[in-house]
Amino acid sequence: MTLFTSRLRLIPATPDLLRADLAGPAALGAALGFETSEAWPPEYYDASAMRHTLAQLERDPAAADWTLHYIVTTEGLVAGIVGYKGKPGPEGTVEIGYAVLRQYQRRGIAAEAAGALVEHAFLSPEVRRVIAETLPHLLPSTRVLEKNGFRLIGEGAEPGVIRFELAREDFEAGRREVPGHLRHLLRLLAHQAWADSRALLALERATPPVPETLRLLAHVLGAEHVWLARLSGVAPARAVWPELDPAGCGQLALENEVGYREFIFGLAPADLRRIVSYRNSAGQDLQTAVEDILLHVFLHGAYHRGQVAQRLRLDGSAPEATDYIAFARGTPAARREPG
Repeated sequence: MTLFTSRLRLIPATPDLLRADLAGPAALGAALGFETSEAWPPEYYDASAMRHTLAQLERDPAAADWTLHYIVTTEGLVAGIVGYKGKPGPEGTVEIGYAVLRQYQRRGIAAEAAGALVEHAFLSPEVRRVIAETLPHLLPSTRVLEKNGFRLIGEGAEPGVIRFELAREDFEAGRREVPGHLRHLLRLLAHQAWADSRALLALERATPPVPETLRLLAHVLGAEHVWLARLSGVAPARAVWPELDPAGCGQLALENEVGYREFIFGLAPADLRRIVSYRNSAGQDLQTAVEDILLHVFLHGAYHRGQVAQRLRLDGSAPEATDYIAFARGTPAARREPG
């Protein structure tokens, strides 16, 4: 099905169009009926991608709704390619990709086309999240995703690639672009969720599991919970040093991530300096700005995850790297093997 935006039409690839694409720009332009530049194809879209998509459609014609689309402007110019990388997976995940010819970049074309794919994907009830992968240094590419509400969630399928995600919950809540005053806080929150999950993974792999290591990670998650309760003005349901098994850690980590996202997205610029009154675990009545509390939570977790990693090493197990730079660049940090 052809998709339309205010400035673009997205024409789905067919076997005939892909064969024309493989034959060159002139053949593609004739098959589409629109002007195609001699500079075609755009960077990161090549003959191997054309052949892969052609084979996919020949093998499964029903995949036609989840394939590549040619981007055509209102002037009748073929500007780039955008598309799904296959049908939704069993967990409701669908991946998108995009590439625009250099002469049509910096016009918002990729962001507009990607947004149309996102909206179309979420029309299907089975789609729970849309993901996309890019290289960390391709800042225009990451901006395309951020303009459509995607958030960085960690490393991609290959070393050096990073993955972004837009969940149905965020899409339906209208979170289509991250406000500038929240960008860094949400990035730090995404790192926190990623790092908590990796620390838990390392702990679950440890043989035998070490109670003190589990206690440290439970404290990270318990503190996240308690501070979120203080920020929200409610009584915490967990202790700052809770007794949790690995399954309980996983559940609390998920609750914390969702809770902090809801809280942060509700902050106006002035709210960052709002003063929160609370009583700490020693019974002292204190006051701290919202932004300072959030930064403390992120730094506190990083400190104690370092202790978790150290404890795992001392016990002969290999920790997972949870450094922010590994999260941001999609490349594992240097790793020291135990022994």
